[in-house]
Amino acid sequence: KDRQRLTFEGEADERPGVLPGDIVFVLQQIPHKLFKRDGKNLYLEKKIKLSSALTGAQFKVPHMDKRIIHVSSRKGDIIKPGDVKQIEAEGMPTWKDPFDKGNLYIKFEIEFPTKIPPKYIKQLAALLPKAKTDKTEDGKDIEVCELVEPTFESQSGRREAYMEDEED
Repeated sequence: KDRQRLTFEGEADERPGVLPGDIVFVLQQIPHKLFKRDGKNLYLEKKIKLSSALTGAQFKVPHMDKRIIHVSSRKGDIIKPGDVKQIEAEGMPTWKDPFDKGNLYIKFEIEFPTKIPPKYIKQLAALLPKAKTDKTEDGKDIEVCELVEPTFESQSGRREAYMEDEED
């Protein structure tokens, strides 16, 4: 771990009539481009496509010891955005016990498509669970609105009007 001191007692330069000193190494942990470390556990953020999240993800992870780990999710399990999964004993080894290793935790980010071709929408809807619809009480008017991309237009004029109302 960072700033861990390793001392080799009596291993420094030797001279006649003088006891040898100690050699002390202070470890400095540098950031890794793929993994983050917390004690003996490693953390990885992985982006996968929506199709892999729904049908089974498979990918390779180049480990710090030069091994390639083939990772696959269980068939039928769905990975949701932000889910964290674990691979046991693929973290860092413990000091003085290299067979006791931490875990590798993978946090998933799901890459959604930007659009779905209209010809696939009915097929996709038939495969997925039915969406819940909000029911209204009889006799109530329903206004139908469609979601669109935001334009983030300047609201300064309208905001000032609200600001004036707040001051009164």
